[in-house]
Amino acid sequence: MPNTGRSDTGRSDTGRSNTGRSNTGRPSTGRSNTGESRRADGGDAVISAFNAIGSDFIFSSPGSEWAPVWESLARRHRDGLPCPKYLDLTHETVAVGMATGYGLVTRRPQGVLLHAGPGLLQGSMAVHGALLAGVPMVVASSESSTYGDGGGPDPGGQWYRNLSVVGGPHQMAQPWVKWANQVGDVSVLPGMVTRAAEFAVRAPAGPVYLNVPLEVLLDPWDEREPKQLAPRGTTVSAPEDIEAVLGLLADAENPVIVTETAGREAGGTAALTDFAETLQIPVIEPGGSTVCTNFPRTHTLHAGGDIGPTWTPRT
Repeated sequence: MPNTGRSDTGRSDTGRSNTGRSNTGRPSTGRSNTGESRRADGGDAVISAFNAIGSDFIFSSPGSEWAPVWESLARRHRDGLPCPKYLDLTHETVAVGMATGYGLVTRRPQGVLLHAGPGLLQGSMAVHGALLAGVPMVVASSESSTYGDGGGPDPGGQWYRNLSVVGGPHQMAQPWVKWANQVGDVSVLPGMVTRAAEFAVRAPAGPVYLNVPLEVLLDPWDEREPKQLAPRGTTVSAPEDIEAVLGLLADAENPVIVTETAGREAGGTAALTDFAETLQIPVIEPGGSTVCTNFPRTHTLHAGGDIGPTWTPRT
């Protein structure tokens, strides 16, 4: 766990509470050993939101702006309360890559916390890879929204360079995620994490991005219970559309099925096998982009991984 004492954002440790477990099932926010009363903040809101969406892990290559999250994790560990496992990793690409692998297996959105601007860009190629692979995850980085002109703590002069990012980092991330936005206030932070996760898991699944300013992480939070993730819906084509596709296949002289992700859905491999056998259509799995097993490799209808001009149908 990163050091949760004084960070270079100017935020100091809020002390250890001596009131133990709170009645709300959250870390105690009563009076500390120093006599100082503390309230829940945006860091607590982040952890509560990731709990609500069912994240098992937070994969992170962070900067000190995420100190409120570290402090919330420390309090939860102290009080024996549930929270995602936090992995402090050596590079943004490693963090996103591990979230991608875990998401490919579980199909559930995990949290990815990256450093400000340059850190987000360091992870951008891996995030784009997750988009191509259809992996849900909630990626976030933390910037400054007031640059010291607000009423709270001065975040420091290192943030001024981000003024050159026109439109904010969420605009920078937009081309390589499904959805990108900025959290404007701590009151909407948990709801925006939930909404982001819902976007991430809806077909076609993929990464989403939230800019969570440092000021929002430091703001007091009222501890309203975050909403749970809404169940993923199913999509079924209309009967007339299915009939039209079957007609095209029946009229085709040389039909072929190209698949990359059919095996990720429960029963997908069996359904594809039955379909290919019924119509006697060869199946191709592109070697460079297939993310799972979709069709039995030893099946007579498996036509390899390349659909080139020299391909001929099997008899």
